[in-house]
Amino acid sequence: MISARGIDRKASRECLPLMQSAHINIYRENTFRVTGLPVDATEKEIKKHADKLKLIADGYGQAATPIAFALDPQPTADQIREAIQRLKEPEHRLIDEFFWFWPLESGKSAEDTAIRAIMAGEPDTAYQIWLNLENDPSHNFIAWHNIAVMFHLVALDWTVYHISSEVDEEREAKIKNYWKESFVRWEKIATDDRVWDAIKSRIRALDDPRLTTGFARRMSDNFPEALDKINAEVALRFAEQGRPDWAKIHIDFMNETHQGLDDVEKTAELVLTPTRNRVLQHINTAKEESKKRAENGVDAARKLIEHCSPLQNLFELFHGRDSHHKTELFDDVASMIVSCLIAFQNKTKNNESFVALLKESLNFATAIDVRQQIQKYIDIGEGNIRVAAFGPLINLLKEIQSSKEKSENRLKKCKNIIIPQFIKLSEKHAAYPQIIDDRSNDLAVVLRGISIDAHNNEKDYSTAAEAIRIAAKFAKDDELKKRIAEDLKVVEESLQDATCYYCGKKNPSKLYSNEVAMFGDLERNWGMVNYKHIRVIVPRCISCWNRVRKQQRKCFAIWTVSISIGLGLGLMVSGLAGGLIGLLLGLVIAAIVENFSQNTADLKSTNDYPRIRQLLLEGWRFGDKPGKYD
Repeated sequence: MISARGIDRKASRECLPLMQSAHINIYRENTFRVTGLPVDATEKEIKKHADKLKLIADGYGQAATPIAFALDPQPTADQIREAIQRLKEPEHRLIDEFFWFWPLESGKSAEDTAIRAIMAGEPDTAYQIWLNLENDPSHNFIAWHNIAVMFHLVALDWTVYHISSEVDEEREAKIKNYWKESFVRWEKIATDDRVWDAIKSRIRALDDPRLTTGFARRMSDNFPEALDKINAEVALRFAEQGRPDWAKIHIDFMNETHQGLDDVEKTAELVLTPTRNRVLQHINTAKEESKKRAENGVDAARKLIEHCSPLQNLFELFHGRDSHHKTELFDDVASMIVSCLIAFQNKTKNNESFVALLKESLNFATAIDVRQQIQKYIDIGEGNIRVAAFGPLINLLKEIQSSKEKSENRLKKCKNIIIPQFIKLSEKHAAYPQIIDDRSNDLAVVLRGISIDAHNNEKDYSTAAEAIRIAAKFAKDDELKKRIAEDLKVVEESLQDATCYYCGKKNPSKLYSNEVAMFGDLERNWGMVNYKHIRVIVPRCISCWNRVRKQQRKCFAIWTVSISIGLGLGLMVSGLAGGLIGLLLGLVIAAIVENFSQNTADLKSTNDYPRIRQLLLEGWRFGDKPGKYD
């Protein structure tokens, strides 16, 4: 637990003037860049120079030769006044001095070769001087500081341009290098006591009661985070321009520099505070719009999605996808979208818009309970959509079910209208199998009803069989499948009896049906024989009966001719013995010809009739009763 004293101590380490100054225009608003004054200018020099600048800004006189890094366009009179006023505020002046070029000895800028080069507009000369001093133990920290400022200034100037304009790859590479070169020196400065001792000395030299040496310590503590804040603002600008690649580069700078000395997450949250406030305002606006009129809920939700989607990307860019900074805020966005849409759906019953925007709200939700709640409402809305989509089909099924039309016509409507519609809807809503199964069962029930009516009331066994077979394809419920299977067995038996077995086409005639005697279940006990006897009626039409009669007459003729020829030839050749041989030969030939004739007669075998085939498999025999050796 953090004590109140701990909080006060933490607050005492905050350097608000530094953090306020650390922004993307830190150098463009720097007092010494605006005025062209050196950091150690006296009050007299400041006043004299300020009067001269004001005259130039008002159109009187001409500016001297431009100094290095002079602003373009030149500062206005208002900007000059603001800069001069800033010099009168010791904390702000000290910060501006820190982010400008230092002489090797304080108070001697006029004698400093590098500073004179800067004032003369020769930055390359100044850079070379400082570069040579980087290996000088007595002055290297000042060289590091000045080179860091130079590269940082140029990097920011080009970055501000780059945010709004395209540059070529070569220039992009140079911009990255400017940043890297500045960070190489800034990281040295951050932990070099000589730098902060120099700041303390400068505070003593200014001798202003409003400024104490404690300010130097606070600057030192906050310096790495101040640099992070600048890069965070740059990253934010690039991200808002839809350029996440460069935004990521600056976030990487934040993470890779001053490690252990800064708090990147805290700095990112600071930079994103205005963005967070915008999100909260969008949430409140959506709430108010939906509250005024429930019908506006869908528009309020849609606006909330449109406004917050890019802002969510900013939080993900800085904090990561699963950071609580992002998830807690945008879970609230998702919850507000749901609230607006529920009010809208309750008022309008518009499930399509309800579901579509609920799905988009999932992009904002991270918490499990929030996502589960959204999914629950999506399921409800989609269920309503499916019910509505299948509504016309259900109404048609009810009409067919209650219709007094013949079963054959009702079956045609199912085949030509209902089933094609059902297949189309099933393909469209394939993601919702339970709804499809329910409607499929409904269709199977109606088809079963048609089959029952055709079978029991109309004796139309063909329609009954077709309807129940189609019903079997659509049935999904296990109990319904069982009933349909039982119906199918009954209908197929009826269909067999109602159709000639031999041709499978014409209606049978009782007068010409084939009656086959069979016995079975033999039991012998003490010389007694017990058995069962039945007569299987094989349905047959008159045409097939005639074909059988013709076949029988044909067979009789074959036998007669074969026996006669065989017997006659045998008697003629060898007498009585030859006659017997001829008779046997004639019988064999007759049997062969009869068998061939039957095999080519295009008639089904009576033995293959389902009931007879089953009895034969169970051991039954043809005939009225068993013989002596059965």
